[in-house]
Amino acid sequence: IDVPNTLVPPLPAVVTIAPPFPIDYVFSWAGEKRELNIRTSNNNELKYSLRSVMKYAPWINRIYVVVHSLPENKPSWFNDSLYEEKITLITHQQIFPQGSKLPNKNSNAIETCIHNIPRLSEHYVYSNDDFFLCSPTEYTDFFTPNGKAKVSDSIFSMKDIILDKTKSIPNGFPKRIGRFYPHVPIPLLKSVVSEYVDTYPKYIKWVRGYTIRNMIGCDMCAEFNLKCPCQQQHHTMARFMYDKDLAVPTNIWSDHTYIDSFNIENIYSNPGKFLCINDNELLAHRRDYIQEKMNVFFKTFYPDIPFYEVHSSSI
Repeated sequence: IDVPNTLVPPLPAVVTIAPPFPIDYVFSWAGEKRELNIRTSNNNELKYSLRSVMKYAPWINRIYVVVHSLPENKPSWFNDSLYEEKITLITHQQIFPQGSKLPNKNSNAIETCIHNIPRLSEHYVYSNDDFFLCSPTEYTDFFTPNGKAKVSDSIFSMKDIILDKTKSIPNGFPKRIGRFYPHVPIPLLKSVVSEYVDTYPKYIKWVRGYTIRNMIGCDMCAEFNLKCPCQQQHHTMARFMYDKDLAVPTNIWSDHTYIDSFNIENIYSNPGKFLCINDNELLAHRRDYIQEKMNVFFKTFYPDIPFYEVHSSSI
């Protein structure tokens, strides 16, 4: 697979403003299995998403990676003696309430527990492993100087999303929006997320009750006749922070690119500041080809091996 001639080399990381408060970065990760399930199959996304943060957000305080369990879900390319200097692996057992059915593969449920990570800073950025930074960032891309989170201006479209107008949204459920949040790293405030979870206990219990998310997660919406996405937390958490005067709305699409995995060659020259590569190849015989395409892109944009990786790795 050839790299397009239009490739523009990645810019060097430059920090001009030091954060006035610690900001952590959190990933959720399903592990290294190669599967036909495109939601959980591994294409080495985490490895290179971490490289992108190290390169373009070196001001980040600490990185946490939430996995099902240890040691079986530790990345094979981690240097045992060095990765914990910057990165901490966190298991579901550490963040889910006692008595929860685990492991939980429903990302919506996992995201209701991220704030329970031990020693997590008040300000943190949550990211999926298929989100990448492609140019230098500063903390002000995520938070204001006085600590407010920057959220999507789509939060003003919140409403009841009941499909059957003769019924009402279940008591104790927050208002929602009938579309997905932009696929970008999401800034959050730990104390406000904790308050949000405590404010909607019935809704949160319902979300956590689903331990598997199928594709985009619409099937569970039928239980209460809700529009999809009925369990995604990003809009509701963002609006909750805004209502507390702890978030500011912005057009976060402006520096963002969302692309399907089989079209990667189209973004070499201009990937944007924030990039999401959606692996949506469902054909089994094309899985190896798609992974190769993705890894050619990764190695081109993030060639530098960080200190916490095993240098002999060929992945």
